[in-house]
Amino acid sequence: MKSNLLLHSTFYILHLFYCASSLRAGVVEAWVEVSNARPYAGEAFTFTLRVAVTPGSDLEGVNIHGLDRYPFALGTLRGAGRAAGTGGNEILSYTGVFRATAPFASRVELAVSGLNSEQRRTGFFTQWNSAPFHVQTRPLEFEARALPETGRPANFSGAVGTFTLSSESAPREVRVEGLITREIRLQGAADHFPGTLMPEIHGLGADFKVYDPTEISRVENPPGLVLRQQFFPLNTNATEIVSPSFTFFDPKAGVYRTLQPPPEKLIFITGDAALPDMRNLELDPPVNGAAKTAPSSGLALPSLRRAGEHIEITHPTPARLAPSNRAVVLFEIEPGASVIVAERAEGWLRVVVNNRAGWIGMPESNPAINIQTIIQPGLQD
Repeated sequence: MKSNLLLHSTFYILHLFYCASSLRAGVVEAWVEVSNARPYAGEAFTFTLRVAVTPGSDLEGVNIHGLDRYPFALGTLRGAGRAAGTGGNEILSYTGVFRATAPFASRVELAVSGLNSEQRRTGFFTQWNSAPFHVQTRPLEFEARALPETGRPANFSGAVGTFTLSSESAPREVRVEGLITREIRLQGAADHFPGTLMPEIHGLGADFKVYDPTEISRVENPPGLVLRQQFFPLNTNATEIVSPSFTFFDPKAGVYRTLQPPPEKLIFITGDAALPDMRNLELDPPVNGAAKTAPSSGLALPSLRRAGEHIEITHPTPARLAPSNRAVVLFEIEPGASVIVAERAEGWLRVVVNNRAGWIGMPESNPAINIQTIIQPGLQD
């Protein structure tokens, strides 16, 4: 009896020793590979962590320690699969896009930790054993080069990578004070970062009335930016629209580049311009469900009533095609102009200025408006 107990105890101790030694042997080594060991500061590169393990091992909760000692902007590391390695081992890979935020040269040494789970089969039985691991990576010689001072433009955006820029305005056949809308698109390659993406918007000169651009969208992967801007010509001398520009550093060529599409030419037409297509307007939703439907176009319009106030404009105010901040600007009302209210909507006034009509925000939301006189003869409800 004692001999059987001693035999079983010895077997159990040997089994535990074997499992523990197998788990320690589960993670053989780790190292880092980069697509470019000498990138420019700001240039994106692929960072890959590789871990060699014994067959049947899986890693969970993998963490990399020591990256905070280096000026890296870190991307997200994702599992990149399992491959056969040397000596019967298997290699697990994790990859992401990194960049150096400042110039530096150093030997990069990191540590990797996590949980190693090893599968063992004995006859018909499968057993999983888990244990934490911690291993140092091989040293990696790395240098992030400084961007060259020679040839650096004064308007350098700070962006590093490969980019495209486009600018398209419509319509190009216009009349004086006819509204023009242009869309500006700046696009980067998929492995670059979007933080500094902003083109330089150049002035169009005294012959144009120009409104500030609006950011329509900004995405991160691939990085891109879309801006929309509105303006109109004040006279027939406004024949050319100067395009925006964007200056960046091209790391592949090692030079600074400036993108600027060619200027766009305007053609002036005479006579009455065609009215904008109301079906393409994006109106703000009506308040409290108050709306009337226009059967001819299927467009839901806010309920209106006639008022007839005289109002004073104290600051330049855009008059819009419809009662919505998203509607196009028809013209701008200058301070001191004679302005009569023709209709009201929820939060909006339809005004007439020098036989031209447009919508402006109510005084409660527009400090540029001051109501002077209430109700003019012949315009009451």
